Amino acid sequence: MKKINKILLIVFLMVLGVGIYFVGKSLFVSKSLAETILSENIYQGSDASVYIYAIQPDGKIIIGGNFSQYNGVSRNRIARLNSDGSLDTSFNPGTGLTNVIRSICIQPDGKIIIGGDFTTYNGVSRNRIARLNSDGSLDTSFNPGAGVDNSVYSCSIQSDGKIIIAGDFITYNDVGRDGIARLNSDGSLDTSFNPGTGARYSVYTVATQQDGKIIIAGNFTTYNGVSRNRIARLNSDGSLDTSFNPGTGADQFIRFLTIGLDSKIIIVGDFTKYNGTPRNRIARLNSDGSLDTSFNPGTGADYAIFSIYRQPDNKLIINGYFSQYNGVSRNRIARLNSDGSLDTSFDPNIGADDAIFFSSTDMGGRIVIVGNFTMYNGQMRNYIARINSDASLDNSFNKQNLSFWTRGSWIRVENSSSVYFLDTKNVRHAYINEAIWYSYFDSSYFYNVRTISKNKLESYPLGKNVPFNANSLVKVPNSPKVYRVSATGVLQWIKTENTATRLYGPNWNKMIHDLSEASFKDYKIGFSIE
Repeated sequence: MKKINKILLIVFLMVLGVGIYFVGKSLFVSKSLAETILSENIYQGSDASVYIYAIQPDGKIIIGGNFSQYNGVSRNRIARLNSDGSLDTSFNPGTGLTNVIRSICIQPDGKIIIGGDFTTYNGVSRNRIARLNSDGSLDTSFNPGAGVDNSVYSCSIQSDGKIIIAGDFITYNDVGRDGIARLNSDGSLDTSFNPGTGARYSVYTVATQQDGKIIIAGNFTTYNGVSRNRIARLNSDGSLDTSFNPGTGADQFIRFLTIGLDSKIIIVGDFTKYNGTPRNRIARLNSDGSLDTSFNPGTGADYAIFSIYRQPDNKLIINGYFSQYNGVSRNRIARLNSDGSLDTSFDPNIGADDAIFFSSTDMGGRIVIVGNFTMYNGQMRNYIARINSDASLDNSFNKQNLSFWTRGSWIRVENSSSVYFLDTKNVRHAYINEAIWYSYFDSSYFYNVRTISKNKLESYPLGKNVPFNANSLVKVPNSPKVYRVSATGVLQWIKTENTATRLYGPNWNKMIHDLSEASFKDYKIGFSIE
């Protein structure tokens, strides 16, 4: 539209009575305007935090967290997605759960173990642990009795079908089990696994070695009365394996661990030292519990790492609340080489706007991330997204078309630059200035807009104005507040300059469009972005 001659621009000003903004921004390319899908193709996702997920052998994804909806459909704390991110409606949890899910494990037979803070599943009492059938119904053959008295954070299924759970609890079915327990396949307590007085306090993560020994980590400082700061290894009967000696261990909590093919153990969390040696939030241990000094993260992460995933090529994906790794900007996600150095070929650019809790790769080698974020690299993604192997956003995951802005056509009167969107009910909606038009289209699209007579145009009733495209920045003159436009046209106040820089880069203040007081009333105000 920059190429429109001066006469057309004068007509545009006379008709609309508004200022002209030259943005020159193209968000997508299409063969013709009629084939173009507007940015109201949104990625709705979850309505609240997703903490964990597990991928089935068929590529479907089971997610758990604190949400109550997925893509606008009621799903209380658990849902199953198709491999493209859309909701799998064949998985029906009924009324779902009364509180959050924190762990998910899939059995070889397709049944699903869930743990967390909940006390019922679809109206049936299940204290913090339950097993589901593959269709989402409760498996009543798995009976935990009184269940667990506090949070379950992690689960692991052994090769013999027994289930290890870890968390904040001190009893299982009214029998003392501090922080860790092993269950039989029917949900009863396996009394042959005896941790004694167990872990004091929280166990956040558990993993089973190939030899059957069990690594636990968290925020505990003793195991069965023996000093073990945040990490310990157990024998298969639950007793402490004293051959694994972490020394003084980690100085703050360990949130997650993974075991490599070489039996070395990589731990992540909020610690800054391991056995007295500086290691900021990530370290690798030898099989005897000593620090592996050949794994060098440099200055490591500046804030907590919540999870780690080891790829088949031994590269490591880390997620959390950090904003830097070894001094390089990496917002909430990074990939490391096998020696702990940063893999610079994996560049998330702006990254996520809030914590990423968990990630792993799907059947196609792409990375699914879940957490507390609502944006990834400047694009709206509510609590779940999929990224490519280079950290770029995979736009094919969970694409949702909102019918209003995707079904219709574009019209104008000949020799006028006033463009309208004509919806399926033949109501016209005005692009009230060039800035709004350019937030969707390149200038060349203007010449593909269908022209009609003035009388024909005026025969169509006038509806609401077309909002700015999603992720545009806007403000009202004489107000310091800068807002982000969400994919549904809701304004979200960006509260600080640091937040704006994090989301849009150092030149964010050059991306702002002015809204008149009258235009501001066209928008609803949503939640603020910290």
